Amino acid sequence: MKSRVGTLLMVILVFISASATLWANGNSENETAEEPIVLKVWNRNGTLMGGAVEAFNAKMEAEGRDLRAEFTLVPYEEQSSKFLSSLAAKTAPDVYAIDLILAPYFSEMGAWMDITTEVNNLGFQDDLNPGMFRIGEWNGKQYCLPWANDNSSLIYNKTIFTEMGLEPPTTWEETLQVAKIITEQSDKYGITFSGANSGMTMFTWLPFAWMNGAQLITDNGKDTTIDSEAGVGALQFWAELAQYAPEGAPVYDYGDYYNGFVTGQVAMIFGGSWHVMSISNDAPELDFGIIPFPVPEKGNDTSAFMGGDIMGITAQTAHPKEAMEFVAFCLSEETQIEILAKNGSVPVRLSVAVDNPYFDKDPRYKVFAAGGQFGRAPKALNYNDITTVMGTIMPKALSGEVSPEDALKEAAPQIRDLLQ
Repeated sequence: MKSRVGTLLMVILVFISASATLWANGNSENETAEEPIVLKVWNRNGTLMGGAVEAFNAKMEAEGRDLRAEFTLVPYEEQSSKFLSSLAAKTAPDVYAIDLILAPYFSEMGAWMDITTEVNNLGFQDDLNPGMFRIGEWNGKQYCLPWANDNSSLIYNKTIFTEMGLEPPTTWEETLQVAKIITEQSDKYGITFSGANSGMTMFTWLPFAWMNGAQLITDNGKDTTIDSEAGVGALQFWAELAQYAPEGAPVYDYGDYYNGFVTGQVAMIFGGSWHVMSISNDAPELDFGIIPFPVPEKGNDTSAFMGGDIMGITAQTAHPKEAMEFVAFCLSEETQIEILAKNGSVPVRLSVAVDNPYFDKDPRYKVFAAGGQFGRAPKALNYNDITTVMGTIMPKALSGEVSPEDALKEAAPQIRDLLQ
């Protein structure tokens, strides 16, 4: 009997020991198993960055890797405030693609990781849009890289021009002439503006100042020449053009300006590369063309405002290597073609910015894409504050309330104060 009891106890002890071992081993495996790395990615464009995140995750899954990206859409007007809040709370994303004019402010405050070494090892850094690349540099270090390019050009109604026997203008004088003819000899307006929208106004007017020799912000970032003869001349050109625009154009917001063109009531607008897709969707029967901005005189160089988004890895990331891998993926030729060009945005890789299958199908994009090679982008810590100043004087100049010279004399001292 004792023998049988002893045997039973032995079996029970062995079972308990084995169970404890199995539990311990299983629990140890759970403790040591690596959690998947999830990169937090923010941007204002769900189609572009959302598409890039999906493509990146598909690639990681196909390779059997425990690395994923998670996209959060940040509305345009919340780009700065949401980032500042996240930095203060130490919940910043790993990668943030932001309006390029906002990046210098965050570079100065130390929000980005220094990626100078990583950029030099990319192998294709020289193929990136140089103007946008410049905006990502601060105090000799590279903090951000281009992501998506958006340039400005002139958009015109080809039907109106053809019916009136007009050619697209190439100079300022020709632009005034065709605007005058259309306004006076038809029931259409030659042009319109978005005078109340300071961001859109600067996006389309600054190239005229640049090509005439004026700078909103000088190269050293400390002064402005907007009140020079060259700046006054550029604003005078717009003020003269405004005679051939709807009466309310000096105080139009974006919707009024845009609707004037898509409804066929206006023959020309100064716009951006996103307009190709939006106009095609909203007015599929409208036949429109794209040309570079007309120049002051024949032989002068044109210009464009080089807008768009640049991306940086935030200084708070816990996964710098993986974040850089995601950035490099976004900048690959395949992503730039199949995500950006496919959706009507200009790639930042020069090798495919103009020549890609999607722009070959709609060459109007190529005009905007070319702007990435000669366009400019202002570089300042507080560009939005400067545009607010300009936004107060532009409607007054376009409406004739004050002269272009007096308007810029009013704005220049305020801009200089902001640049100090």
